[in-house]
Amino acid sequence: MSQKFREKMILSQFLVGLQPRIKAQMMIKNPETSEGAVELRERIEIAQEMLVPTVNVLESGNRVPDKELESMQASGETLAKTLDLVNMQLELLNSLMEKLRLKPN
Repeated sequence: MSQKFREKMILSQFLVGLQPRIKAQMMIKNPETSEGAVELRERIEIAQEMLVPTVNVLESGNRVPDKELESMQASGETLAKTLDLVNMQLELLNSLMEKLRLKPN
């Protein structure tokens, strides 16, 4: 498997896991490498935080209704499970790609 194809696969998996607000800007910039994509994602997040600062609702003194808090916690747990699954898929993909690389022609 060529290095270019491997890079495209890794980049594709990375882009799939991004939030839509970041993914849209990534598609416009169209990074060619996974390293470039990671760097661009970080710059996009910093820029977006400058425009819309993150506000910690729990520390602001405003009480979050229990249902909203439960919903946020469930969303966080779902996100963590999704990230774990994506990470496992990437590890499997890397393992398979390494086996293909080491396989004699």
